[in-house]
Amino acid sequence: MPDIHGYRAARARLVEAIAVAIALEGCCHDVVQPIGEECLELQDADDACPSEDEAAAALEVELVLAPGEKWPAREYVDGNTTYTIPAECCYEAAETARECWGSNCHGFGRPLLVGPVAAKPDVRVRATQWAISARTCPRTDELSPTARRYLGNVWLERALAEHAAVASFAVFISELLTLGAPPSLLRAARLAGAQESAHAELCFAIASAYAGESWEAAPWDPPRPETPVSPVTFTERLVIEGCFSETIGVAELAARAAHATDRGVQRALRRLTADETGHAALAWRTLAWIIRVHPETRDAAVSALRRAAETLVVTEGVGARSPALEKHGELSRPARARIHRSAFDEIVIPSARRAGLFAGTMKRDEALL
Repeated sequence: MPDIHGYRAARARLVEAIAVAIALEGCCHDVVQPIGEECLELQDADDACPSEDEAAAALEVELVLAPGEKWPAREYVDGNTTYTIPAECCYEAAETARECWGSNCHGFGRPLLVGPVAAKPDVRVRATQWAISARTCPRTDELSPTARRYLGNVWLERALAEHAAVASFAVFISELLTLGAPPSLLRAARLAGAQESAHAELCFAIASAYAGESWEAAPWDPPRPETPVSPVTFTERLVIEGCFSETIGVAELAARAAHATDRGVQRALRRLTADETGHAALAWRTLAWIIRVHPETRDAAVSALRRAAETLVVTEGVGARSPALEKHGELSRPARARIHRSAFDEIVIPSARRAGLFAGTMKRDEALL
């Protein structure tokens, strides 16, 4: 049962943090979309169910998410006719699809944008295991090999996004220094960068637990911004990378934590939600500051928010729920689309109003969003 109370409380904390403190193409990954139950007839009722790979080949589907559930031969009556259903094994069939959601994998680190693309490091196999406590280690014994591989790759993408966020905050701190930001913003930005490093370690450890081998980021020379920093370019990136992506991301993290029933994954998502709430609040606090000291940046902020809003995906009735993956915090595409739109309407726009984006021309600018 989803923890609706916890989800609402997390959203309320995000709104409060932003109030107090006062994504464009790039992150693409393969997502698994369940397509329904498919069954294989057994030639002999005593036969064992075929493996997931064998079943996928026989059913002519891309993959199955869990071991087959065996059903014995049974009869049912339709009017005056009695039918016999042979013994069979039923599977949760699924297919993969390429999905791109804004400038980053929402909720997992501030993106390091180079033009419209979020830069990330490569990955390599690590010689020793990441340290992961039993409290944050996911249970994998009930997962099929396919589901484990998928979840391992999902958390690997998140780990790389968090690792890239360390570089993103390094650039952010450098630009704050250039623009003469107050010490309180510099301290908060340094703390956020350190938290992103801890998030990367946590996500790598969870990815490795699912995959059965230890992964880490390869050595990486992060790219630098393509243009010199100015109040306007700083504001544009701040709105897209921080105010939009991080705020939408926290709402998605809270929803994932509410649906996860695996205790290790749930604890990890709750920790990420709490820290990223502070990062989103920092972005809005910084935006309020830059608009106050450089009023000419307000129009650039509105324009950037309008471009970010265009990346919101409206998906109705596409993609099914997967109970097996939902236990581990995964959400269907329609569910994520609803969360993003709701967070934009109910959190981003009110926060933009508080930060001063719509001063004097509120109706005109809000209508464009």
